[in-house]
Amino acid sequence: MLLPGGEEYPAEPGCWRLTDAIAITEEYRTFALDPGESSERLVDLYATPGEDACLPVGEYRFETTISVVSDDAEPQSSTAWGFSVVLE
Repeated sequence: MLLPGGEEYPAEPGCWRLTDAIAITEEYRTFALDPGESSERLVDLYATPGEDACLPVGEYRFETTISVVSDDAEPQSSTAWGFSVVLE
């Protein structure tokens, strides 16, 4: 689970595994970018509660749908965007 960096979360010390579930809506931390504009955000990676290991090695895929809307908020097009993080 990716969460905004710099925050305190209920996690086991030194383990990066959440001790409690955290609810995040699809609209969480969404924002608009103008053409040619970029943005970066610091995030922390946590194992979810109930995992057997602290933060298991492996590949983690994060994906979301990005929509282009008109000035009156009507959807014009959308696409999937994502990235992978590999922990070794």
